[in-house]
Amino acid sequence: LGIPRNLSRAYEWFRKGADAGNPEAMFNVAMAYYKGAGHPTNLSEAFRMLNSAVVTNCKSKAKAMYMLGNMYASGEHTGSSNGYPDYKE
Repeated sequence: LGIPRNLSRAYEWFRKGADAGNPEAMFNVAMAYYKGAGHPTNLSEAFRMLNSAVVTNCKSKAKAMYMLGNMYASGEHTGSSNGYPDYKE
């Protein structure tokens, strides 16, 4: 198409889709937050959006579940300084 790559613009459109309830857009917004692609990294928001993507049954549900598992295992979403999960076994 000849459209230049623009991650900020892509994030804006994914966000609009997520706000309108599109599960795939929710997953893409989560990944933008996780990777800092087109938007500053925000692991808490990535965690929230991944949960939304799972609940709404996005096509990437398995990948979203995997990402959530990794975030729980590493404690990434907690903001804790020790890097351990915030749950008790």
